[in-house]
Amino acid sequence: MKISCELVVKYFIPAIRAMVAMRLVKDYGLTQVEAAKKLNTTQPAISYYVRSLRGGKALEALQRHSDILNLVDEMVKVVIEGYEEEFHRLMCEACKRIREKSELMNMFSE
Repeated sequence: MKISCELVVKYFIPAIRAMVAMRLVKDYGLTQVEAAKKLNTTQPAISYYVRSLRGGKALEALQRHSDILNLVDEMVKVVIEGYEEEFHRLMCEACKRIREKSELMNMFSE
């Protein structure tokens, strides 16, 4: 049995990062290199995110939750503005909300 934090880190955080990366590239016109710098990751990771090769099942599930989508919107804005601490706070809030949603947590429990 995995604890909820493990599930969030393994499945949902990559999905949220993918959602943010996709928005940075598609909506804000950042290059993958620029998006990678803003998210403190690599260009290949951004490429995986943009092509939906990371986060798959969790990504689809999260897109059905408007509260998570609203947090992603806020995350994108603070990443663009360079507010790293606010990004971290929003990610923690997303994690908390995901853990409260049993339908999400049950998707990956073994």
